[in-house]
Amino acid sequence: MQKVMIIIGLVFFFFIGGGTPSESQAQVVVKIKPMGGRVLKTRPTAQKGKVWIPAHWKYSNKHRKYVWKTGRWSKAKKGHRYVEGHWKKVSGGHKYVPGYWKRR
Repeated sequence: MQKVMIIIGLVFFFFIGGGTPSESQAQVVVKIKPMGGRVLKTRPTAQKGKVWIPAHWKYSNKHRKYVWKTGRWSKAKKGHRYVEGHWKKVSGGHKYVPGYWKRR
């Protein structure tokens, strides 16, 4: 009987409210997109084997708001290309989709 109760508890944990958050639980929606911060007009000198990640927004759980991250060089991921982050219109406002590495 105890094993059955544990299994039922795990089912509720993963499918009702715990475990991996669904997209609707994980997304932070804002009514008005924040304005961008300072953007470099010219990039620093290219670095071999690196890809420029442009300045972008990142949600800060600590500050409970989007914060502006400056551009930076990142080690290139073999067989992938970097897709820049962008704002997506969703029900109730806008959601920021962070940049990511996409397989070529």
